[in-house]
Amino acid sequence: MARPKNPEHEYLPDGRGRLKAHVRIVCESCSKEALVRADGSKRFCSKSCSTTRQHLEGRSRQLRGEEHYAWKGSDAKYQALHQRVSRARGRADRCEWRPSVGCASRKYEWSHIHGTDTGNVANYRSLCKTCHQRYDGQTGADHANAKLTAEQVAEVRRRYAAGGVSQQALGDEYGVHQATISAVVLRQTHR
Repeated sequence: MARPKNPEHEYLPDGRGRLKAHVRIVCESCSKEALVRADGSKRFCSKSCSTTRQHLEGRSRQLRGEEHYAWKGSDAKYQALHQRVSRARGRADRCEWRPSVGCASRKYEWSHIHGTDTGNVANYRSLCKTCHQRYDGQTGADHANAKLTAEQVAEVRRRYAAGGVSQQALGDEYGVHQATISAVVLRQTHR
């Protein structure tokens, strides 16, 4: 059943041909008479008039950092903290450990220095991805997505080297794919 039409509204088709209610207003910014959607703002004739008014009232500035309503400080999550560091210090562009470690990776990231305040952008250092993962203990069995423990990896390698068992059988036994067992046996993972 169709809703009764409000006699104060004018009904015009939208982009899909559906009739939408419109009302006549006088714009608060430019004082022109305009026809605007009844379900929207009934103060301005256009987005530009609304923006002009915001500039005049000093409300156009985007709130950032501690002024923003959703600011969490040091309680922010991993990605938010790293984005904050990138905005403040730019992109990570080198590995600070390269002279001593001799790594070759060219993907750089900001790494939080353990034991310091996560909310302070000065407490991050530029490292390559490999060194960052090594520093955070995200390699081998310590990685967040690791399916096998260090003991299981050692046992898989020992049993496969002894022979008599296939990679598929080991994968089925440990609940992982055969390709995971292959990578463990070939020391591509869990080095």
